Amino acid sequence: MTHSSRTWLWLVPLLLLVTWAASRELGTDYWYDEIRSLAVAGGAHLGPLSPAGIVTRISEGSPEQLVGYPLLLAGWGALVGWSEVAARWLPLLLGLLGLAWTYRLVADLASRRAGLWAVALLGASVYYSYFLHELRAFSLMGLATSFSLWIYWRLLHSRAPSRWAYAGLFMGGLTLAYTHYFAFPVLIGLGAYHLLWA
Repeated sequence: MTHSSRTWLWLVPLLLLVTWAASRELGTDYWYDEIRSLAVAGGAHLGPLSPAGIVTRISEGSPEQLVGYPLLLAGWGALVGWSEVAARWLPLLLGLLGLAWTYRLVADLASRRAGLWAVALLGASVYYSYFLHELRAFSLMGLATSFSLWIYWRLLHSRAPSRWAYAGLFMGGLTLAYTHYFAFPVLIGLGAYHLLWA
């Protein structure tokens, strides 16, 4: 058995365990912050809203939110519906993708074993597992952070970076910039690292 297949024998059960733990809370009632996310996205009986309507609702009633996650949530709800279970699959899927990209990032930076430990520690985090079933922007922010750091690392260590890699970095940064105000330190940190050491 190769080292790569042994890694998958550990990674897949870890991701399934995190999925099981988070999915137990998918059917609980929405709480206040989730209802605010639904209102801004025009979800359930509070919409539907056009993208311009979402921007207007944010600027008039929730200026602390950025437009990226509500637009994504509106598209998701239009596709799968607005029940608690259906809507909460979005943060769960985003969070699982964030864990997978965290593995890729740490495996490239250090080793596959370190990547497994990173997934285990992040998946066991109470905060991370909580946000896997909450209709807030934090799962998207985690995914965009791990992806942006990974693609930046790949660009730094590639002899001939492709246009797709540059486009990926641009999209990762754009997603961070339009997801949450707490994502700006990641962008500032990447920029500072690039200016000072890259």
